[in-house]
Parts: sequence; structure tokens; C-alpha cells
Amino acid sequence: MSKTGDSDGGDNCNFYGQNAAVLVKDGTTATITGATITSDANGANGVFSYGGNGGQNGEDGDGTKVIIRDSTITTTGDGSGGIMTTGGGTTEASNLTVHTSGQSSAAIRTDRGGG
Repeated sequence: MSKTGDSDGGDNCNFYGQNAAVLVKDGTTATITGATITSDANGANGVFSYGGNGGQNGEDGDGTKVIIRDSTITTTGDGSGGIMTTGGGTTEASNLTVHTSGQSSAAIRTDRGGG
């Protein structure tokens, strides 16, 4: 799957997954195997798990979970991490190839209670 088109969403991209190539939220579990995921846009994380704003003040997330394996993720925009997990979501990742090239675009990112 491929994502293009910049976002000026700022915190909405970094904390809630706006503009991500793949966004998993609302207590969903998504299993991704053998995928090629690319984003060529600012504020476009590759795979984003948002757990409903849990994780703050010791609160649990809503059960959102991403399981990704045997896949390749490539992002080229600023603020576009390979994998981003926030709000009490969880991500299990194995056997990945992740390439990022924008500023503030680490291969694995977390914020606001993600893990």
C-alpha cells in the first residue's frame, strides 16, 4: 500500500495517526504479514497504533494492537516514522525492514503512553 499527500495536522499526525499509511484504532487488532508499505508525505507515519488516549496517568488503552511481521516499511517525509504507537496502543513487530529519510522520522516511535 502507498500513501502520498502532506498533512498540516501537526499533533494530529503525531498523536492520533492522521495521515498515516495504515491507522489502527478503536480497540482493533490488525495483523499485517508480507506487506510493502510506503508513505511519501510529511506527517505520514507508515503504521500507526492509537490506543484511545490511554497510558496517561496510568490508564490502560482501549486494546488496540498491531502485529506486523515479514514486511517492509519506507517513509520519506518529515515527521513520518516507520512505526508509531501512542495513546496506550501496542505494537508487536518482527522481521521488518524499515527505511526512513525525513526529519523526526525514526524507524520506531512512541508518544503519549504508547508501547
